[in-house]
Amino acid sequence: MVDSVIKQNKPSQIYKDFDLSFARNLNTNDIARKTDVAAVKQALKVLIRTQYYEKPFQPQFGSPLAQLLFEPADITTASLIASEIKQVIDNYEKRARVEGVVVNPQPDENSFTAKISFYVLGIQRRQELDIVLERLR
Repeated sequence: MVDSVIKQNKPSQIYKDFDLSFARNLNTNDIARKTDVAAVKQALKVLIRTQYYEKPFQPQFGSPLAQLLFEPADITTASLIASEIKQVIDNYEKRARVEGVVVNPQPDENSFTAKISFYVLGIQRRQELDIVLERLR
């Protein structure tokens, strides 16, 4: 009986990806990897920062956030950014279900801060990802 309870609390799927910092695993001398929530958070960061036409043979993959970062840092632009973040995650990251996106303008830094609340499929606890969006020249 106890074994069945323990098995039910484990995620039904385990997500794995290599660490994009290319850190070295000290035990295996291979590239370190990220698992479960950390892997999905890393994928969300990459997805949000990917521009259209950046991925070969998939020109519609990504989001128009790079262009929006050159708009005035105000509530209107923050609202557009929030809807684009939600849309790109819904379209391309099937492991995450977005609960909410809050974007705040930081006019003094010419940037936006985004807080994404989401659930990872197979994991019951709600997750949050904080990301700073800055324009790059």
